[in-house]
Amino acid sequence: MKQRLLFLVIGLLLLNPVFSFTRAELSNVIIFHQDENNDTLVQIDEMLGNTRNSIESYFQRTFDKRTLYIYKNQKEFQKQKHPIATAFIKLDWYIGDNIGEKALIVSPNTKVSSHTYKSIINAIPHEYIHTVVYSINKKCPLWINEGIALFLSNRHNVSTKKKEIPPIGIFKSNNSLYFEKHNGYSYADKFIEFVELKYGHSKVLELVNTGNYEKVLGEELKVVYLNWVEYLKTQYP
Repeated sequence: MKQRLLFLVIGLLLLNPVFSFTRAELSNVIIFHQDENNDTLVQIDEMLGNTRNSIESYFQRTFDKRTLYIYKNQKEFQKQKHPIATAFIKLDWYIGDNIGEKALIVSPNTKVSSHTYKSIINAIPHEYIHTVVYSINKKCPLWINEGIALFLSNRHNVSTKKKEIPPIGIFKSNNSLYFEKHNGYSYADKFIEFVELKYGHSKVLELVNTGNYEKVLGEELKVVYLNWVEYLKTQYP
């Protein structure tokens, strides 16, 4: 009950952006920000225009204009979705997320120890894509959700060299800390790439829609996983 109440409060805060937020409705996105640089807003709008075109082409359908919240610092951002976890665990890498069809990001103009202006601005299309996946399948597995976001936005930005291949358990885990710990951000896009090449584009769309590996791909999950591992050894030695 307490957990439900917590999420309700967070949701209400996002739906009713009071505090120090300024609303800016641009061509491709509605942005709530905290004294953000206007040049940055224009850059974000242009980026998301390109992202919107590419994902509508990929998914073969149109999507409504999305909303983006930009937070003035990492601490302010992190307490929006995971206020308890981030109070006890240091997550320097955590600068973007989504709550339903709303994307959240740290301001690219703030100082973040593990990121730069470029890395934060380039993460925005990734979070935008998560909002699209949510509108398609609210229960899409994290592995597929992150995989498609990486594949369509910032794929290949993270090297797989000297990084252990994730265990099969990551395919069905919805724990973001488990995902990060087992190199999910380095490998999830390679799984979508593998499915595209071996099974076809339509199967990727079905996976996003259903999250059912065995039914969509017609093989046991263990077989799919082992074939993917062999693909990685060939393509990313």
